[in-house]
Amino acid sequence: MAGFEESPRFSLSSHDLTSLIAPEQYEEISAGPRIAEKATLAPRDNLADLEHARIHDLMLGDIACHGNSVSLWWTTQAAFSAEWQRVTPFRYDPLGRQRFGLLLDEDEESDTPFFYDLEGELPKKNDGLFQRLHMEKGQNIGELISSDYATMIDSAANRLSIDRSTCARRFGG
Repeated sequence: MAGFEESPRFSLSSHDLTSLIAPEQYEEISAGPRIAEKATLAPRDNLADLEHARIHDLMLGDIACHGNSVSLWWTTQAAFSAEWQRVTPFRYDPLGRQRFGLLLDEDEESDTPFFYDLEGELPKKNDGLFQRLHMEKGQNIGELISSDYATMIDSAANRLSIDRSTCARRFGG
């Protein structure tokens, strides 16, 4: 998997460390240059400046330009679904972990949601892999959402004019 340096927006003018690191950045061992951003950055010519420019882009970058800004977490409702985590993993996972979703069983009349393995064309019911926990709530702890899952899926499906199964796959997986 290529790193951010493969992007033309963050390419270096040279790969010679003597030209990319100023003597004051290495003569005394200090994290200062990497912590304190200079007034004017030269990200193509200095590694510390490249790091500052890349972090700034990641944290506050133009979402329309590259669609991957951390600011999506506090400017949108991205945290309400696992989809954003799935498409922007924190670390590369060479094991390719499985994806699971909370779906309603289409074959039964039950409104009880089950965990499904979402790999492949058709989800496979795998509820036996997960242990349901029933915990007592503390005195000052309440539910964030009082509706049950099936009611929320039905409501969203009606609002979006889609069938229940499609809605559960979109928002539950």
